[in-house]
Amino acid sequence: LQCLNLAFLLVDVWLSFLPSIYLVFLVVLYEGLLGGAAYVNTFHQIALETSDEHREFAMAAACISDTFGISLSGLLALPLHDFLCNLP
Repeated sequence: LQCLNLAFLLVDVWLSFLPSIYLVFLVVLYEGLLGGAAYVNTFHQIALETSDEHREFAMAAACISDTFGISLSGLLALPLHDFLCNLP
């Protein structure tokens, strides 16, 4: 679903079919809720499905993966921002 939101918003950048910025805010809010739900569900599943001796390692690995993903998306956002700002 988040990839569909990304595609939808990128198409809006190119075609500018949304009449109001507030609709973009609603899509971004929806995407944030999806991301938060996925984050909470990940840790809930780790807590339920891992044994006591592996739970701490599994949660640490999930935290490191989350931080790496956020850092990578930040790095990718820089050239994407420049590209999108140079569109006619």
